[in-house]
Order: sequence, then C-alpha cells, then structure tokens
Amino acid sequence: VLISSLVFGVISIYKIASEFDLLNFMFTDSSVKWDFSLLFFFLPLLWLPTATILFYMRKKTGWVLLTAFITYSITGAIIMMYEELTRKPFSIPALENLFPATSLVTIIITLLFFGGYLWVVCENALREIYSVEKKEMKSIIGVSAALTLLLFYAL
Repeated sequence: VLISSLVFGVISIYKIASEFDLLNFMFTDSSVKWDFSLLFFFLPLLWLPTATILFYMRKKTGWVLLTAFITYSITGAIIMMYEELTRKPFSIPALENLFPATSLVTIIITLLFFGGYLWVVCENALREIYSVEKKEMKSIIGVSAALTLLLFYAL
C-alpha cells in the first residue's frame, strides 16, 4: 500500500507540475473561457491525487478511484495503440511535424506499467484490506473501461 501510494503520489505531483504553466494561465488570464471541456483537463489532475490519498488511508473509495484511474489509463493506451496502428500519414508533410505519431514503445511501456498495477491492486490480499469483493472488482473495471471508451469516442 505504501509503495503504491508513493508511486502514484509521485505521478500526481509530476502531472500537476507539468501542467502548472497552463493551470496558472487558466486562473490568471481573463481571456480564458470556462466551459464543460475543461472538466476533461481538470478531472485527472484532481482524480489521481484524491485516489492516492484515500488509497493510502486504506479507504475503499481510494481503492475504487485508483482502480478506475488505472483502468482508464489502460483503456486509453489501448485506444491510442489502435489509433497509431491504423493511422494514415498526412498528405501535407508539415502536419506530420505538428501531429507526430506516438511511439509504440511508449504505449507498450504504459500498458505494462498500468497493467502490472491493475494486477497488484486486484490481488486477493490487497482487496481484503479494502473490503472489495471479486464481483465488485470486475464491475468497477468493466464500468471504468466502458465509460472511457464512451468518453473517447463520444467526443
């Protein structure tokens, strides 16, 4: 629990730090238009730190949020891999520079990392700490994956 909390705590801090300039701009510039699309920017920045803290405190909600985040990350990486494998080159070379392909190695490393962590949080011993039944675990993973697919393809 402690190691997982530390790993995802570091990831949370890195995500917030890497987006700090944009966050600063959004809160200080009067020309920024606040709309529903900003939810997709802010949600992961709030979701992961909240999940990590609650997971560390051994709250069931922390396990659910962390598992949902991991599933979201795996599903997103699978979608990205599919998109990259079926991607056709742009007819205008300058667009290739603006929208470069994501490395398949990066996607595979992401899948291995989050897949490994999904396996860890779904182990019986860890689920017992958080009082999560196997059926509940499968539901959380399934709903998270379905909502991620809906989110990626509905927009």
